[in-house]
Amino acid sequence: MSVEAGGQLDMETAEALGRTFEPAESWIERVGRPATLPAPGSELAVDDQATDPRRLSHLALTAVGAAVDHFHASSLLISTGRVVHMNAQFTLLRAALENAATAVFMLGPDDSQERIFRALRIAWSDVVDQHNLLDNVNQPPRKSLAAHKTELQNLAKAQGMTKADVAKIAARALSYSMIVKTAGAEAFGDKVGPLALTIWMVNSGSAHGKQWEAITKIDRANLVATDDVTVSQGQVTAGSTQLRLSAVMARRMIERAWALYDQRRAA
Repeated sequence: MSVEAGGQLDMETAEALGRTFEPAESWIERVGRPATLPAPGSELAVDDQATDPRRLSHLALTAVGAAVDHFHASSLLISTGRVVHMNAQFTLLRAALENAATAVFMLGPDDSQERIFRALRIAWSDVVDQHNLLDNVNQPPRKSLAAHKTELQNLAKAQGMTKADVAKIAARALSYSMIVKTAGAEAFGDKVGPLALTIWMVNSGSAHGKQWEAITKIDRANLVATDDVTVSQGQVTAGSTQLRLSAVMARRMIERAWALYDQRRAA
């Protein structure tokens, strides 16, 4: 089966998506400006001091910046051509959702120790990824993985965390499925929250070209028989429902990330 690159959006759907993507320009402008630093004495300033040099605010802004970048790119694809690609927009919106969820995951808890715990776990995942890259290109790291582990666990100990939680800091890398699931539930509740993970999972299938995922979003298919009775050739076109849901969920998660950042950084 051959897959059509994309289908043309009807005017109503294009206008609806345009409204969903409205904040993209202001958000991309915001991430391009110097960040507004946490106010002295604010929750985020306290968290930053506890997580230095892997400051929570830096981790959160990096994540939300990546989310906005992908969201903005997806909006440009829609506005310039009104075309639904079979995979491209869904891949971009998956990245927007998971990065925004990462920021929400760290900033969401009202308990400072829980925010710090989550930030240290995110920091460990970042370190592990960096070391895996360096290993792959045969480059020695400036600091060993063991040294990073000690540094992050010492920060956890300084916050009075339990031995079990200290051990969890570097127990294993966090999965994005767990991050999105947790952020969705905490941000949107039991009814809407699980939809975040569902959308992320489906769009992850799109990013990796999974056959099961392609079938879920087929809007129409035109099949033509071939000389081989077991094979058909045809074109399938992605429907707009998944795109609209993906864009709305990504926007809502980014909005939540900005709101939490502004709340935590305020005096």
